[in-house]
Amino acid sequence: MADWKAKIYFVDDDLFLEDKDLVSYFESHFKRNEYLLVCEGNIEGAYEYIRDNPAYDVLIADLSLGRYSGLDLINLSKRTRPSAKNMLVSGYNSPNSLVDKFLQKPFTSKELLREVQLLLGHSFLSSSEE
Repeated sequence: MADWKAKIYFVDDDLFLEDKDLVSYFESHFKRNEYLLVCEGNIEGAYEYIRDNPAYDVLIADLSLGRYSGLDLINLSKRTRPSAKNMLVSGYNSPNSLVDKFLQKPFTSKELLREVQLLLGHSFLSSSEE
């Protein structure tokens, strides 16, 4: 098993249901930089994962997840894994004081990784740039 700097759990129903190549690209970019990125496009699966297996360092959730909100997932995460950091992403400019970080869509894998590194207090990318 690889030694990861951190495990990132990213939940976005639209982004990851529509473009499997994008998921692979993001996962590969994070892996090259020694971060494990696990992507979820199913809200029910995300609730189950967070509730039953909260083994992640950062939860990234889209603000709009169909009939649910990314804030609902973040609130659950705060109860089940209070040490995990959280980030809300959205195409709308709607930062929220309940989250550790907000990132406006669209963004690149490099931008997302940089924000995760900032959130965790890790050093920035060096040789594994896009």
